[in-house]
Amino acid sequence: MRRTAVLICAIVGLLLLGGCRDDEAPRARIESLLAVDSIAGTQAALSVFGADTLAVMPGVRLDPVDSDVTALETVRAGRAVAAVTRQLDGRAPDGLALTEIETEAIGVFVPFTFALEGLTLAQARDIAGGRVRSWRELGGPALAIDVAAVDPQGVGQSLTTPFIGTTVADVTPALAGRPGRVVFAAISAAGPAAKALRIDGIRAGDDGYPLTQRWTLAGRTGDERVPILARSIAARVVERHGSEVVLDAVGDIMLARGVGQAIAERGARYPFEAVAPLLEGSDIRLANLEIAITERGRRATKDYTFRAPASSLQGLSWAGFNVVTLANNHSLDYGVDGLLDTLDALDRAGIARPGAGRSEDEAHRPVVLSVRGLRVAILSYVNVPNDGRSGWQADSMTAGPTTPGVAWGTPEAVRRDVADARTQADVVIVALHSGWEYSTAPNPVQRELAYASVDAGAALVLGAHPHVLQGIEFYKQVPIVYSLGNFVFDVDDDDRRQPGLPSLLSAVLRVRIGRDGVRALEVRPLLIEQRDGRPIPVSDAATRPIYDRLYSLTDALAGR
Repeated sequence: MRRTAVLICAIVGLLLLGGCRDDEAPRARIESLLAVDSIAGTQAALSVFGADTLAVMPGVRLDPVDSDVTALETVRAGRAVAAVTRQLDGRAPDGLALTEIETEAIGVFVPFTFALEGLTLAQARDIAGGRVRSWRELGGPALAIDVAAVDPQGVGQSLTTPFIGTTVADVTPALAGRPGRVVFAAISAAGPAAKALRIDGIRAGDDGYPLTQRWTLAGRTGDERVPILARSIAARVVERHGSEVVLDAVGDIMLARGVGQAIAERGARYPFEAVAPLLEGSDIRLANLEIAITERGRRATKDYTFRAPASSLQGLSWAGFNVVTLANNHSLDYGVDGLLDTLDALDRAGIARPGAGRSEDEAHRPVVLSVRGLRVAILSYVNVPNDGRSGWQADSMTAGPTTPGVAWGTPEAVRRDVADARTQADVVIVALHSGWEYSTAPNPVQRELAYASVDAGAALVLGAHPHVLQGIEFYKQVPIVYSLGNFVFDVDDDDRRQPGLPSLLSAVLRVRIGRDGVRALEVRPLLIEQRDGRPIPVSDAATRPIYDRLYSLTDALAGR
């Protein structure tokens, strides 16, 4: 106890009064503290409240107390003005008043590629209580269950059972190299390489999710400083959570051929009707628009050309897509006239369109969206091989100083543009149209451009062009999604030549983004109908081909 008092005195003395002697009573200085029960409790509280340091407000700190002295007893003794604690029954101890601060979901985290997507609440309780030893008993792989938690005290209370497992400081490192590991932690404590399992079919953080912890501020009754502290902490919570943006990213959208015929027969909304509910709750909806929106222009001499009238964009607008990338190999299928019509049509529809423009400067200019105070910049580039049959030169689309075209991707251009975008936004996303069609793995150009993006400061890289799902690489802990495949796209002879028709496997990738970058990824599986090319959400056994492909290719990128 004496060492703790000296440590706290030293910290607070430096912060407030410039120091104190070992034999001085530290009460006046320690009164400016908030107490928590343990170091793990401090880490968990900071993850919820969003504090970058232990300082909660000027002159007030959040510090642990000795394990043999509870936080509430510290407050009652007058050695802390208030305590951050959890009171699941809502009852205040004698002499103390409780103010609820925040309720947060507890995620049940496994490695991103783990071959299980959800548990029942009873199964989660059995895991936490040590009553089940193998994932196979729960429908997962034949691996022993290795249980850990950030702040196990809070986990045990939430699950109403004693926690049996290991204490860890952070989710992602705790999962690395441990295929059977499961970590219980507040959802704000994880990173993109960790996957939160659904509980009773509900995703962590959604309404009705059953695993939560309620934080409260406990202070002495009548102490006027307590509500001031509560408001300060609540403001931090609002600031932190208010700056989180939800992005739904999908693959290629093509509105001609069979899709165009379906639109003519059933209306522009038809390709998006089945998937629209899956997109609810997102702030940014981003796709690659692989078609010229025009009724003019001369058809380019290429292997494939696509175009559709401006009326076809009504479906994208109705489905809430507010960003489409244009740096791809089809934006100039009908020449400069077709590109200019596409730009105008998207502008009229209110859909942002990075990656193409009336000049090189416009094509390389980021789209910057402001959502709840978070500025998100999106850049788009293309670098694909020349056409195999027609010999069409892909870089002929490149925008010039005064010439319309697309942003051609080179490492130098990507590094320059990302660095510039970081001065305009809190988070930068790079969309790359590159790779080999129908390939399971990224090619050297994809990887070079993706690494250049991350090295320059991008928080997320999204890929297109292969027309099939490719794996996700966590390079410097930044997700590189090499290809999201197709989203709205019909089937042609090239597709039919691929064993198993992998171009029909698709997904919505839901990305949660904060000022610190990508916080979580969630895969929402889809299958594309062959005849009219529209995506259909799938569940249960029908999801396995999508998950299995994506996870196996992700593991291959990590050398597993």
